[in-house]
Amino acid sequence: MAKEAKVESKTKNIINIVIMTIEILIIIAGIVLSATVIFGSKTKADELGKGYNITTVLSDSMDGNVTTEFEIPSFRPKADLLIVKAISQEEAKELKVGDVITYTGLVGGEMQLISHRITKIEEKDLADDHIFIFYTLGDKQRTGSEEIDIAISEKVYIWNIQGVVIKKISGLGNIVFWFQDSTHFLLAVVIPLALLLAYNIYLFIRMIVDYRIKKAKEEGQLAVEAIKAQNALNEEEIRKKAIEEYLAQQKAQNGIQDAPNSEEIVEDVKSKELKEDK
Repeated sequence: MAKEAKVESKTKNIINIVIMTIEILIIIAGIVLSATVIFGSKTKADELGKGYNITTVLSDSMDGNVTTEFEIPSFRPKADLLIVKAISQEEAKELKVGDVITYTGLVGGEMQLISHRITKIEEKDLADDHIFIFYTLGDKQRTGSEEIDIAISEKVYIWNIQGVVIKKISGLGNIVFWFQDSTHFLLAVVIPLALLLAYNIYLFIRMIVDYRIKKAKEEGQLAVEAIKAQNALNEEEIRKKAIEEYLAQQKAQNGIQDAPNSEEIVEDVKSKELKEDK
């Protein structure tokens, strides 16, 4: 019986560990997916923050065939994510041809973040300033001719540069765009996390109820034992008192001086009771 109880307890512990592991994985997934939705939506000019940023690819201007020629290959719209490191103007002076920079530009009448490859870097003295001008072009527009590519490139001034692309993450863009849909996000993140929260609240309430029931049973058992002990003590006192009264009456009636004391009488009564029980 004890062995079966031990096996049952071990099985219960394994089930609890599995459930807890699943809960942790769901919570981590929810946090990661929420983070990708939040950070993956940085496309406007004023959204790029300091340090490292994750941006999504909206257009196909960089969807070319550049794979091994440069450190950062071409990337596809809505399929890839870009990790962009924010840089200062001083850091921008260290950029080189082939780097993919993220800068602010006018798209559809709105200032947005654009990520294109540098085809040429030019230094000029403008008034009292020594400025850098970067020629950029999307990989899709590359012609194979360096002269033509530079001719059709867009000029970007150093103060418009926000950052430089340091990594392309293939395939995750589709996931981000999928979760950016409110219905998808609700079904895949919000509802599972809400159910998980409700389940944990249920477990918490059940744990409290079980604890109170167990405590009440223990207190009830202690109360019963205390009552039994008190009853036994009362019976002993009543018996002893009756014997003492009997002896006192005997002494008063017969003038017996050497009558047995109450302890001896109690022992005799106990012996008789034991014999009768047998």
